[in-house]
Amino acid sequence: MKKILGLDLGSSSIGWAVVDLDPNDRKIIGMGSRIIPLTTDDETQFTKGQAVTKNAERTARRTARKCLDRYQQRKSKLRGKLESVGIRPVEIVSPIELWMLRSKAVSEKIELNELGRVLLHLNQKRGYKSGKEDFSDSTKSKYVQGVNENYKYLQEHNLTLGQYFYKELLKDGAFRIKGRVYPRIAYIEEFDTIITKQRAYYPDIITDEFIRQVRDEIIFYQRRLRSCKHLVSICEFEKKQYTKLDGTVITSGPKVAPKSSPVSQLCKVWEFVNTITIRNKAGEKFNITTEQKGAIAGYLQRNVRLKITELQKILGISKKDGWWIDKTVFKRNVGDTTYTRIAEALDGKYSELLKLSVSFDEIVDTESGELRRVVSESIKTEPLFRLWHTMYSVSDQEVLQSVLKRKFGIVDETVLEKLCRIDFVKDAYSNKSNTAMRKILPYLMEGYVYSD
Repeated sequence: MKKILGLDLGSSSIGWAVVDLDPNDRKIIGMGSRIIPLTTDDETQFTKGQAVTKNAERTARRTARKCLDRYQQRKSKLRGKLESVGIRPVEIVSPIELWMLRSKAVSEKIELNELGRVLLHLNQKRGYKSGKEDFSDSTKSKYVQGVNENYKYLQEHNLTLGQYFYKELLKDGAFRIKGRVYPRIAYIEEFDTIITKQRAYYPDIITDEFIRQVRDEIIFYQRRLRSCKHLVSICEFEKKQYTKLDGTVITSGPKVAPKSSPVSQLCKVWEFVNTITIRNKAGEKFNITTEQKGAIAGYLQRNVRLKITELQKILGISKKDGWWIDKTVFKRNVGDTTYTRIAEALDGKYSELLKLSVSFDEIVDTESGELRRVVSESIKTEPLFRLWHTMYSVSDQEVLQSVLKRKFGIVDETVLEKLCRIDFVKDAYSNKSNTAMRKILPYLMEGYVYSD
């Protein structure tokens, strides 16, 4: 008896059947179907080949519950702290009265119970905050650009959020506040302005310790993200297997490097340079010398994209010579994005921090016994690498500013702000470790393509 299983995949169901193919006695042994309960939107996505997860809605609801729970925890802690110093917030006030109090608290004395209500109101909405945002608007989402535009308006008119919303409500009682998003810094600045003004009237109650606890430990407290470094993959070129005493085989080795690492960027530049192919109408290939490749790489280490005019200038050719260059090359970011972002933030200052010298060491290959050149480990002590590593490793902006001042001598506040807004973490990871790239780079710089 020969049996065969048949499956039929539909847009919202899967059918199956087991058939006996015996020519003398063909029959269906079993069959059935499984219905996939999809909504209209889910089915549309499913038929288009888009991933649909039934957990998405549950995850969104759980996130909302977490946010509500944490807000209630902050509210409970804030009330406890206020009551411990004798501040009993006034309970019943209208929305416009709340905004009037927040506006008034910036410039004149308010009662302690009114100050307590203002602090509770500040605790309700704390503004948008991301880990870091690149300073250049071109790299931001439309949402973040809108948030920053809102904040820019407050700065230009020298207003706090309370002053702005109260002014708009006086002009139009139907003015809609909900949906107007501002960055966390706008709320922190309003808190600082209010508390500084009211401290002059209540110095015995609003002490440094009170401010620290209310500001940093309650209202604007932010949980640190859990580290996911254990999820970073091991480099394919450097991983090795070890057998433990109990016979268990484990795989270990260096992790793949971040894409933003200066070594990764250098490797990316040279991998691209060695793939540049130029031909004429006769199919003849233009020979790019090692010196010319070095010049192209030097240009790309300081620019995000390769300009066609710059390439022609380096190679000493022109359009009239009949050489054809693939124009899609000039639309991609093939240059060193780490260098360019840092250089843009430094704005011509502290140029010594952009230095990245490459030297070589000779080592004996443990497998072949051959003498090989590798990029020296000293590249990690170069100013650009050290600056990048600090910016990549320190997520807290206040701590990062302090480190940049102390270790790198950067005191310009504008430069510090720009550097702190660069997010190298979101660039993810390359497919090789720093150790592997240090071994590969000498060959790339000699003109070998990566596959060789």
